[in-house]
Amino acid sequence: MGRQPDAFSSPSLDSAPQLPEEALTFPSHAAADSLFPPAGQDAREQGPEGDTDLGASGLDRGDSAASAPGSSERPLDSQGNGAPPQAQNANDASLSSSALSSSAPSSSALSSSVLSASSLALALVEKGEEGSRGPQPSDAVPSSLAVPRKRLMIERVVLENFKSYGKKKTIGPFHKRFTAIVGPNGSGKSNVIDAMLFVFGRRAQQIRLKNVVELIHNSAAGGGEPLQSARVTVFFQEIYDPDPDSETYEVIPGSQFVVSREVFRASNSTEYRVNGQRAQQRQVVELLKSKGLDLQNNRFLILQGEVEQIALMKPKATRPEETGLLEYLEELVGSNRLVEPIQKAQEDYEASCQQYQEKANRCRAAGAEVKQLEGPKNEAVKFLHFEKDVQTNALLLAALDGRELSAVYRRKRRELAKLEKQKEEDEEKGAVLAKQFEALGKELDDLWKKDKKLQTQFAEVDGRFNQMVWRDEELRNELFSEAQASEEKTQKVKANEKKREEEQKMVDRSQTEVDEKKSQIPAAEEAYEKAKEDVEAYRESIQDEVRKLAAAHSKAEQHLAPLQTTLDEQMKGIAKLSKEFSLLEKKKLRGEQEYKSLEESLGKLKQLLQDRRAGTEQKTQLLATIRAEKGEAARRREEAQGEVSRLRERLREIQSKAHAIEARRVESKSNSRLMQALQKMKKTGEIKGLHDRLGELGCIDRKYEKAFMAAGGGFCSFLVVEEPQDATVIFQILRQQNLGRVNILALRVLERDLIGFMQRSDAEARAGGFPLPRLIDLISFKKERYRVAFYKAVGDTVVAPDMDEASKIAYSQRRRVVTLDGGLIEVDGRMVGGGVRERSGAGQGIRVSEGPSVETITEEEEDNLPELREEIREKEQRLRSLLRESEESEESLARLNTQEEETESSLVLLRQDIHAAERQVHEVTERLASQSKESLSSEEKKKMGMLQKE
Repeated sequence: MGRQPDAFSSPSLDSAPQLPEEALTFPSHAAADSLFPPAGQDAREQGPEGDTDLGASGLDRGDSAASAPGSSERPLDSQGNGAPPQAQNANDASLSSSALSSSAPSSSALSSSVLSASSLALALVEKGEEGSRGPQPSDAVPSSLAVPRKRLMIERVVLENFKSYGKKKTIGPFHKRFTAIVGPNGSGKSNVIDAMLFVFGRRAQQIRLKNVVELIHNSAAGGGEPLQSARVTVFFQEIYDPDPDSETYEVIPGSQFVVSREVFRASNSTEYRVNGQRAQQRQVVELLKSKGLDLQNNRFLILQGEVEQIALMKPKATRPEETGLLEYLEELVGSNRLVEPIQKAQEDYEASCQQYQEKANRCRAAGAEVKQLEGPKNEAVKFLHFEKDVQTNALLLAALDGRELSAVYRRKRRELAKLEKQKEEDEEKGAVLAKQFEALGKELDDLWKKDKKLQTQFAEVDGRFNQMVWRDEELRNELFSEAQASEEKTQKVKANEKKREEEQKMVDRSQTEVDEKKSQIPAAEEAYEKAKEDVEAYRESIQDEVRKLAAAHSKAEQHLAPLQTTLDEQMKGIAKLSKEFSLLEKKKLRGEQEYKSLEESLGKLKQLLQDRRAGTEQKTQLLATIRAEKGEAARRREEAQGEVSRLRERLREIQSKAHAIEARRVESKSNSRLMQALQKMKKTGEIKGLHDRLGELGCIDRKYEKAFMAAGGGFCSFLVVEEPQDATVIFQILRQQNLGRVNILALRVLERDLIGFMQRSDAEARAGGFPLPRLIDLISFKKERYRVAFYKAVGDTVVAPDMDEASKIAYSQRRRVVTLDGGLIEVDGRMVGGGVRERSGAGQGIRVSEGPSVETITEEEEDNLPELREEIREKEQRLRSLLRESEESEESLARLNTQEEETESSLVLLRQDIHAAERQVHEVTERLASQSKESLSSEEKKKMGMLQKE
């Protein structure tokens, strides 16, 4: 078995313990960082479901080893590894150098070597909020000056019975910025991505499955019974990351939340939960979108194949409906939301420039006009200063006049106070003349009103004076046109002075009237005394008649006293009967109103119940229509998927047939010519020690054919010779006749170097040291001598029925294990396989190549090759059309599912409303039955009639 070329070699992971999938729980990011696989390992990776996780080289193990440049044909030890270098002699070395000189690497083998040189690791990068927005300007700030930003991160992921993770497994805690999950092929790395896709709402087809039930772990974890559910829980938290170079960060209190999704086998359905509470998918989408993760426009998770799609994008979209690399990056960064604002800002800028130009022209024109008006403006200012002096002097004069008026007013107030005091003295002296004095008082009130009026007028004058003062300040900033208005104000002031003089004259006349009224007081007092004497005389004349009337009144009161008592008692009885009648009447009215209210409520409830039932019928019909459309969409989707599967199978058959024709054509021209030449030289005696190809020297049961092709199929094309000298002769002939390349095994060398390893391994097998049958024991050889050559190809590889059993044996006992379907786990834990096809004639002998037997290509097959290529092109176009139809059906089905959920929810609410309305109708009906329209009893009615008569 060959090894990788030195140019691509690197340290291996043989020293690292191989863990089963159940043990893949990384305690910290530091442990994950230390588990990157070294370069130089095989790049092919087979997941538990049989799909290739991150791509494969397309070559099996034998192809890479058989034709790799610089490889040396070393024998195998008991574990299938190459024998120590010191076990080889000079002949072996000459054989290897000869073989390499005649065996230049093929392009496929070199591709395999290059791909094997870079091991693949699954990296989960926690992008959070900044991942959805792309790089920001603040990212360029040094860490010492960076402002802490809030962002979202995944703290850990918990998987319960999800795919290859049986029972409950925890993946995490994750690093705040970068976490890599690494391990051998088949260890469950891709299942972590699938788990996140499952929580983020991806359908089964988007996780490379036909049904979500296939996500449930299938092993003995359920005690022999199929597990009924699987759950994935993702723990989120928001953090402050002040220093990107530090390992520390601050968790924002109260920001943690948990999103989980569970699939149930019985109902073939899933259920979302947020912090343990059931939720719908759109609620989860809205929650994560509010945190910066847009599940609808996925830009935070790049899956397999998407890198190639991104790399093949156009640099810039040529049409609006296309997406180029520039648009993709703008969407990542978030700058696409600025396209429309930028365009609008550009339009606003152009409009502003135009407005600026217009305003600038007007400003220049106005500046020229200002310069022309500078002289007249100065003259106007001088005139305004002169007017200001004039108005100031006028205001000073008005102020002096106002002070004089104030002094006169105060003097009049003092005089008025003296008059009031004199009036009070006169009132005490002339109490007998009250009526006349009241008349004088009214006249005095009139004088007061006049005085107040004068005060009001003075206040108006004073207010106008203040307004004139304020106006003087305003006149400082007014133009020459306001001079006339100021002149009018001056005339008004003069008119007010004249009016004030007239008012002063009115005050003087009022004072004269007061003096006249004072002179009339003595005459009024004399009249009062005379009237008093007349009143005393009248009182004495009517004294006898008053005494008679008083005696008659006392007698009448004594006669009416018992009648008044009887009347009071009768009135009390009437009041009591009236109160009883009022209460009965109110009770009757209240009963009638309550009965009427119940009837109205019953009618409304019946109408509501009828509306709700009608709505329920409509919703039921709508639900039936939606379900019918959903069934039709599901049927179309199934038909499209079925046709896609059939078309893909047919396409694979056509492609395989075309490849086989091309391969047979090439092989017919090279291998047939090579073998015919070698067989001819063997018959003529030029080559004596040639046996045949290794694949023709043994056979194996069809059941184990894929296992053999995966474990050692690359050696089937190797020629087997007796001595190293025979190999040297063959190499010389091939070079001379330009017959191509070939790899050769020398039996003598193999028997010398491997026979000891093989015998010890056979003894261990007979003693039961192998947990599974060895592949070498399943091969039938034409001669027993050829066993060592096949041992060189497969070594101590054991055969397991499936990948689960292979993983247990390979990782626990560090053996090379192959499965019946072609999956292979190397001793160092690398997993390859999954691309081996069945070879025809497996029961007769192990064929040289994967295609049909090498025969001369017929003209009919050559003519069919263009037709096959045309058919391949048509099938690919039809496949793309069917895939588009399937996607449309999926979208339609998702929309109908949403409508169905909403309709079912509204239907449940309507049924609840109907139930509540029926209960209310029943209660109101019972109340109406128990309560008659007449709320009074017969006795109360009778009593009410009697009271009404009375």
